[in-house]
Amino acid sequence: MPISAGSDLMITLAGKMIASAASVSGRAFALILFTAIFAALALNTAAQDPLENAPLGNVSVVISVSNGQAAEDSQLGAIAHAALGDRYSTVRIRDAIEQLFLTGRVVTAEAEAIPRDDNSVDMRFNVRLKTRARRVTVSVVSSGLPAVTEQEILLRVNLLDPGASVSEQSLQNNANLILEYLRDRGYFRAEVSHSIRELDNETDVEVAFRVRPGEQARVETFD
Repeated sequence: MPISAGSDLMITLAGKMIASAASVSGRAFALILFTAIFAALALNTAAQDPLENAPLGNVSVVISVSNGQAAEDSQLGAIAHAALGDRYSTVRIRDAIEQLFLTGRVVTAEAEAIPRDDNSVDMRFNVRLKTRARRVTVSVVSSGLPAVTEQEILLRVNLLDPGASVSEQSLQNNANLILEYLRDRGYFRAEVSHSIRELDNETDVEVAFRVRPGEQARVETFD
């Protein structure tokens, strides 16, 4: 069962708001907003929530994916458990969700309390993870012998690192970096496209950049 009609909604909303705020105004503002939301949550629910201070049982973090399947993440579960302690507490639920977001892996989080017959409470955190680049590749397409190689671009251009979060904006930024590098070398008609391919799961992907340098401009000599 949810923590309560009000608190469950606030926790879900707070998770989405901190993720949005972090992308717009930076982590510091996001954490201030996060704390303010949960301060109101604690005042509204701590006194009336019958589960407050109940012993905690199992704590789990479950990763949700678009196909409806879910799997537990033991590493995130340990982080949440450490933040919660051994008693149910609205304030510590806020701390646990904050710690999950601080890993940099979580997009949204929703907390659910499940009462047990022995008066203890199991806590389940349903989260969605950011898409991460496990591999980044570059392929150069040229009609002749390419003057620019894949290795050169990977060495000279600061592209996504393996493990970095992937978004459409970050992919476009990387494509623009490649274009800027090529144009500095005289490839003014260069084109760069990008694609992603899911690997073992939908949060781990291979990022591929396809580069068409075109003809390099040359400065003619004058007599």
